[in-house]
Amino acid sequence: ITVAKDVDFLGNSLLNVKAIASASGKWSLDENGLLTVDRIKASVGEFKLGVTITDRTTDQPVCVY
Repeated sequence: ITVAKDVDFLGNSLLNVKAIASASGKWSLDENGLLTVDRIKASVGEFKLGVTITDRTTDQPVCVY
């Protein structure tokens, strides 16, 4: 489907999309939920803080905080 103008879904969902990306390439969202952006601006945010290191012997991640 090629669209030459904005599309109004009239409140309906866009389903079964593998990935979406901006025309400029500055942001994308892949099928695994990875959001890639150049910048983030938010009024409210939720963050989980912690420090994870990699064990040199087992090469496994270890949460230290």
